[in-house]
Amino acid sequence: LPHARAEEAVLYPAVERAMGAPGAMVTMVADHREITRRIEGLAATAAVIGRRSPRPDQLEDLQVQLLGLWAILLLHFEKEEDILLPVLDEHLSVEAAHALFNAMAEREQER
Repeated sequence: LPHARAEEAVLYPAVERAMGAPGAMVTMVADHREITRRIEGLAATAAVIGRRSPRPDQLEDLQVQLLGLWAILLLHFEKEEDILLPVLDEHLSVEAAHALFNAMAEREQER
């Protein structure tokens, strides 16, 4: 989740500027909301289960939740790799790209 916040604060605005398309990253932010919702759902299920072995229905629920999280993460990462990063490669110098990713790393460390 800190990585998602860093993307929203640093990476996505840079991509929007490079594309000349303010608001273009709204779908990526929507992905983050769904990822957060799914992580919170997993945490809630894990809290209910606690340290004991899950019942079969709880185990099935965990499997469904994990599969859903995996699917949205896979799609999100593919969009980043196939669409966003090529835009930055085209519009940013190597130095500017390093600065961008350093800014993201710093943002991830903030609380």
